[in-house]
Amino acid sequence: MPETPTLPEDLRRLYDLCGGAFLFSDSPFPRRVCGPDSFVPASPRLLGEDVAQQVAHDEPGDLTNGCYVLVDGGNGNSTEPHLVIDLAPERAGRVYAVAWDTYGLVGEMPVVATNVVELLQLLLDDGGREALPAATDNRDAYDL
Repeated sequence: MPETPTLPEDLRRLYDLCGGAFLFSDSPFPRRVCGPDSFVPASPRLLGEDVAQQVAHDEPGDLTNGCYVLVDGGNGNSTEPHLVIDLAPERAGRVYAVAWDTYGLVGEMPVVATNVVELLQLLLDDGGREALPAATDNRDAYDL
């Protein structure tokens, strides 16, 4: 498995302070902010190991190769909505809303935050009422 890229400063601070969190356990859409022990590459989890390896080999520049699961629906299932953070240096800290059936598709990965602090504020404002937080504008991961 490849080495974990450098974490953005705000994510490192979050991990220093609390190591992750479980939010809104009684809401329609509970959220688990993954701690360092469950901070894993998004592609193997959402696409499956074989497909993730094929994408990494065939398309090493694809942005999904630098994404990690930051927030999931609390149970860790791949079919739940996820928020992934992009750790590629040129996009480090951007957070995308994804689902298992749209992950890696152009036009289907809206940018919901540009950093962890912004994401946490969106999650707190939403309170677990929506499956995924709304994008703050019409940007897609692949538009950047």
